[in-house]
Amino acid sequence: MADQRAFPAADTHCAEIGLRPSTTDDAGRAGVICYEAFKTIAEQHGFPPDLPSASEATDLIGHLLSRSDIHAIIAERDGRVVGSNFLWEGDTVAGVGPITVDPSMQNNAMEPCARADGTS
Repeated sequence: MADQRAFPAADTHCAEIGLRPSTTDDAGRAGVICYEAFKTIAEQHGFPPDLPSASEATDLIGHLLSRSDIHAIIAERDGRVVGSNFLWEGDTVAGVGPITVDPSMQNNAMEPCARADGTS
């Protein structure tokens, strides 16, 4: 039977991207990515960054990682954190985000993988 996935050609490329549950040790790298990702988008549109510094973004991500009602997934490539996603389950309606991708990976490397997994 033929492969039924929507983007089977992305498999070789996506094998380089791994997803795993987060740990509090991820706050540093995930925080810097959060800051850089949102700063990049804001600058492209002429807005000030949402967060004033990588340090504040790291503090935010660290707080999110410490909460039992928020679940986080870390994306890695070659053992290096390249993105994160958070699921908030503390309210009647769950929330998603922040979703961040290392700016050097945006618009190229991770998009086909997200589609292949059905996450975009």
